[in-house]
Formats: sequence, structure tokens, C-alpha cells
Amino acid sequence: MDRVIKFRGKRVDDGQWIYGYLCFIYVDTNKARIYDPISVSSCDVLLETAGEYTGLEDKNGKEVYEGDVIEFQYRRLDGTYITVKSEVQYGAGQFGIMIDGVGTLTDYMSLCDLIGEVGQEFQVTGNKFIYA
Repeated sequence: MDRVIKFRGKRVDDGQWIYGYLCFIYVDTNKARIYDPISVSSCDVLLETAGEYTGLEDKNGKEVYEGDVIEFQYRRLDGTYITVKSEVQYGAGQFGIMIDGVGTLTDYMSLCDLIGEVGQEFQVTGNKFIYA
């Protein structure tokens, strides 16, 4: 299986999301450039909004990107369930989330480990720029 490498970001000119390939990051600015293969054009995006596709989809088939907020039910150590919302981040060479408030656990969990815990039963509810 080949991993699809693509990005998304909010356009500088109109604030719309664009999806495609990260071309480059401008030096000493807060901008990057993403090439959209559908429209066969590239445009500047706000660097802070540029996020990589994780290669995963949520339970509704929506693509999961770095910066997305996902929600799922997590089983605590005492057997009870809580609803967790967390932002997808890239760290330690992998995509994952910070889990806080599940007993004594406040830790980084990779998305692979999350799928091992809850299966594909999570959903994207927004992103850090559009509140969930």
C-alpha cells in the first residue's frame, strides 16, 4: 500500500481551504505554497494552517489531517467511558493525540494505538482553526 502524501491549508487571499502538495515554505514569512492538482494551480496558504494528511479516515469516511480535532469514546481504567476530544498532532515521528483526563493518564497516543483501542470509531468534529 502506498501512502498518499498531501497537505491542506487556508489560502492567504480568501481564507478557503486548499488541498494538494506542499511546494515550499517561504523563508522569514508565515506563508507556504500548496499545489492543487485538480485546478492545476498553486497558491499561498497561512503556514500555521498547513497540515499533512495522516492517511486515515474517520468513521464517516472523512480524511484526517494534522490539526483536526477528533472525538471518540475512551474506556478508562475503572471501566467507565468518557468522551475525549483531541487535536491530531505530529510528534515522535508519528501522528497522534494528547489524551488528558482518563484516570492518571496524560500522554501522547499514536493514531495507530488509538485505532487499536477504539477501532475506526472516532470522528473529525472540526480543526484547531474551526472549533469543533
